Amino acid sequence: MRVYLFDDLTDRSKCRELEYSCPAEFLLRHYGERCPSGKSVQMFDKEPSMETAIPMDPADPLSEDALLCDDYEYITVLESPGDPWTIGAAVVALVAAAVAISMAKKKVAAADNVDRGQSSDNNSLSDRSNKVRYNERIEDIVGKVLSVPSMVAPTYTKIDSNKQVRYEIGLYCVGRGYYEIQDVKEGDTLLSDITGSSAKFYDPFGAPMENSAPSMTVGDASWSEPVLQARRCEQFESIVLKAPNQVQLPNAVRSGYRFNEPGNDESATYSSITQTNQDGMANFSEIFLVGDQVEVSGAAGPDRPAVSFTIVQSSNVEDSFTLALTPSGILVGDTINVTGYILADSGLNGTYTVASITGNKIYVVENFAISSTQTATLTRPYIPPVTSPKNGTYDVLEVGDGYIVIDNTTWSGDEQINARVQRVGATEWTDWATLPDANLMGVIANLTANAGMYRNSAENGLSFLTTFVEMQYQSLDAATLVPTGAITTLTNQVDGASKSFRGKTLEIQGLTAGPRRIRFRRTNNFDYDTDDVIQDEVTLETVFACSPIIQANFGDVTLVYTKTEFTRQAVAIGERQLNMVASRKIPIYDQETRTWSGVINEDGWHSSGTLYPARDVLNIIPFVYQDRYMGNRPVSEIDMDSLAAAANALYAIHPDLPTCDYTFDDTEMSVENHLALIADAASMTSYRQYGKVRFEPDVRKDAPTMLFTHRNKKPASDVVTRTMISDGYDGIEFKYVSPTSVGSPYRTETIILPLDGNYTKLKSFEIPGFTGFAKSWLRANREYRKLMNQRQITEFGATNDARMLVPGSMMDSVDNTTFQSNDGEVMGVSGLTLTLSQPVVFTPGQTHYIVLMRRNGSLESIQCTPGATDKEVVLANLPSEPIVSDENRLEGIRTIYSFAADIDREGQYYTVDDIDPTDPEYIGVKGSIYLDMYYEMDYQPIPDETVTINQY
Repeated sequence: MRVYLFDDLTDRSKCRELEYSCPAEFLLRHYGERCPSGKSVQMFDKEPSMETAIPMDPADPLSEDALLCDDYEYITVLESPGDPWTIGAAVVALVAAAVAISMAKKKVAAADNVDRGQSSDNNSLSDRSNKVRYNERIEDIVGKVLSVPSMVAPTYTKIDSNKQVRYEIGLYCVGRGYYEIQDVKEGDTLLSDITGSSAKFYDPFGAPMENSAPSMTVGDASWSEPVLQARRCEQFESIVLKAPNQVQLPNAVRSGYRFNEPGNDESATYSSITQTNQDGMANFSEIFLVGDQVEVSGAAGPDRPAVSFTIVQSSNVEDSFTLALTPSGILVGDTINVTGYILADSGLNGTYTVASITGNKIYVVENFAISSTQTATLTRPYIPPVTSPKNGTYDVLEVGDGYIVIDNTTWSGDEQINARVQRVGATEWTDWATLPDANLMGVIANLTANAGMYRNSAENGLSFLTTFVEMQYQSLDAATLVPTGAITTLTNQVDGASKSFRGKTLEIQGLTAGPRRIRFRRTNNFDYDTDDVIQDEVTLETVFACSPIIQANFGDVTLVYTKTEFTRQAVAIGERQLNMVASRKIPIYDQETRTWSGVINEDGWHSSGTLYPARDVLNIIPFVYQDRYMGNRPVSEIDMDSLAAAANALYAIHPDLPTCDYTFDDTEMSVENHLALIADAASMTSYRQYGKVRFEPDVRKDAPTMLFTHRNKKPASDVVTRTMISDGYDGIEFKYVSPTSVGSPYRTETIILPLDGNYTKLKSFEIPGFTGFAKSWLRANREYRKLMNQRQITEFGATNDARMLVPGSMMDSVDNTTFQSNDGEVMGVSGLTLTLSQPVVFTPGQTHYIVLMRRNGSLESIQCTPGATDKEVVLANLPSEPIVSDENRLEGIRTIYSFAADIDREGQYYTVDDIDPTDPEYIGVKGSIYLDMYYEMDYQPIPDETVTINQY
């Protein structure tokens, strides 16, 4: 419920927005029992008006419901000048009861109802890993946990060109506040045992961005790398940069191609192109894929130089010219020129078309008029190349070893001619990738040769080899991302004569901030003209777009800055998992002097004194309550005596009981949620009463705190329910975090009860904040005994006496559903003899007690024996205060009692489970039967963990 508080009606800008569960909680928590001097308070459902005013008069029966209602969307609170408004005693009581009930109801559920949606991997049962938690709550650790720090920014990798290893740079957040750090690991391996790996820790308000001195280091921390917001470019993930001649054929008209008509060896239906030699170029199978397009250009017949021959005779009978030599270079259909005839034979000079050639005779198409024996000259002029019909662009239908089948059915004949053959659109460049970050100031590109870099020849063995790589980048318009600037080229190379990993980082930093686009290519060709073994493949493994982290520090958080080499040992770990044991350091409370060991100011600074790692809730609860993010409430609201008493009672059973080890990661948690979780982990209940937060330990009770008889119950309201095994459960499995788990500390372990395995259905418990076997063993046994024996529940309406009940406490409730009544009022007193309102029955051989309620509501149990009548009992000793038997006396109403044999007394004791004050006349009370046996294992030796647990 939102609360809009106006403490100055003349200035609405000073409205404060608060959050509470109901108006009653707001009144008590915000004001205590009295408003500020000189002010009065009015509350309204939503907007202020007489109709929406929330009644606050204790005499008004509607006030209680209105103040306890938690269905308001929001309320408006007006503080105005006037007489100080005092919260009446009745309002205080109903407010206190409401808050106590609401806090008690916030107990953490068993595992069947546990919300597994928490974000921090500190609370995960398995599959923990470091991750970026965008827009989520910074971890608030209490106690001692296995911390899997969240990434402040994604990690980035680079390559050490000297050592030829990859390394990863990461900035992580352990959590808010100060910590004692132990056992820093990658997976299950100590970071200090991994070669080349190290970590630097920074206390709150320190950071590597401002070159702060680390508060702690692990490994060799002499390295220095920039702190970057590095975004991984997935477009360039593990791309092999192929050589230009591995993605495209030579861009020249050359030999080596045969063009085949349909019906060839490769296809009966379609034409094909075959490589007749592969000198200096890749096999078609490396270049083409089905669906590609191939372009053929420059294909033509050869040019034909001019030729000249001597004619020795011409014949008009054969229409032929006889040459002195057999002609070469002249083909049927050629056009020839004849010159040199004179006088009467000059008519033979002219142009002719070759019809056929036989020996040294050329027959022409034209007819002669005469014959001649003169000598003359026959020439055929120069004939240029003729363009081939093979030129064109075709779809590739099939790719084979040295051939491609294309979508063409019209070629005629097979011919081996020179041509240019190209794969359409093929280039050694990667596509452009857009890096849109307006703060982009750098790029990191990692170039790797995982199989090494070398030339291996039979004569010389391994020899040096180099592959060159270029990166181009270009500025983009910040609004439209349209390229605007010049293209800039950077070059690097991967080289070596080794079969082991080789790599380089191509990096540029310090650019003017702004978006860019980038692309990459390999520039040198692969050597296809050698028999040597060539290993020169380079992979563009990772590319990071880098922006600066602007903040100098992140305030009151502990940071860890790491460098991890990708050695064999590190890689064998698998998924990266930086983890450590983190203990929150907080001020410690001294019960004797009622002082704190140190101070953390409102900004999160450790301003004075000393902080210590603490797991006990005596220190954790007040720390959380006043922490500016978790509680932001004054520690004076905590009843430290009540907390100390509860913690000491639990500590006496086992030192680990009043502890909590947990990571808060949910932004929706209220201060009550925080306290309820911590208290439940420490086996206690938190509640608010009369402006103070108090605590009730879950321990064996010596006596009830309140007695309920027909005198202070709503008539005929008693309901007693007796059940069999709940939902068929006859065993439990209790999961907890074990710091001493064999092989892997802080692993989740499981206690299963009964130990002998005699069960059919297990109820699962997964209570946040439970670390360690001892406290888990004790809690598991309590839950098991309650499961098996808590078979009786009582519910009834009670008078306002019930407002004094405390969740988790023990009450004495007489069973008023039976015909025989064992409770009532004291009607008369004569010495130690009491006259009762109802007859009582003494069981032979049993010790009997009468429980009397004192004027302050507390109880006194006194042994008694039979009197002269069945309505009389004789006390074994004097009561602690006078017994009231006359309602006219000043002491008030008659003393009420409960009577039972000692053996039956436990049957009337109940643990208070629920208090419902919504009825304006009676308080609803619900309790479950209390038995000392629930706690019998509290006083037995703790067994050995490794023998007891069931590995989970």
